[in-house]
Amino acid sequence: MTRAPAGALRTRERRWLLVFLVLGSAYFGLLLLQMVISFLGGFSQIILILFLAWLLAFVMSPVVRFLDERLPLPRGLAVVLAYLAALVLLGFVLFYVGSSITREVTQVTTEFPQTARQIEARLAGYQSALALERLQIDLVELFQSAQRQVGVVAGDIFDQAEVVAGATLATLGSLVLILILSLYMLLDAERIW
Repeated sequence: MTRAPAGALRTRERRWLLVFLVLGSAYFGLLLLQMVISFLGGFSQIILILFLAWLLAFVMSPVVRFLDERLPLPRGLAVVLAYLAALVLLGFVLFYVGSSITREVTQVTTEFPQTARQIEARLAGYQSALALERLQIDLVELFQSAQRQVGVVAGDIFDQAEVVAGATLATLGSLVLILILSLYMLLDAERIW
């Protein structure tokens, strides 16, 4: 039987060293991956804008191709016409949705006091029919409390109007960037793709 030199590792010690090195390498790799992901996370808004611009260009490409092939127009004019048609269509949809929402909100605000009185009358009828007075449950008071809470929540929402306006402006700025980038992507599609 031969003896191992004084500084050499035995088989068991070599296995433990190998396990330690593998686990340490895996841990180091995960830390490196976390740092890369957090670095790329700083570019998430830019990556999202580029992706949405590409997606819009991809969706508008068949319309531009149709106009380019059917009409005797240069490609640039076909792209502008396609985007103008899409913006006009989007404007009509937004106008229709906005006018519908405005009409519904107006109707609800004018009819709400009468509806609230009807609800209170029904709740009072239910309370007397079910004999809830002995349980100390006042359904009308519960309804009025719910109304007050909705008022408080609506007030809080209106208090946040400045934050909502800022976020809306940021979104509109991103939308303009997406439109411009997708226009360039469609105009120079042959060189990009």
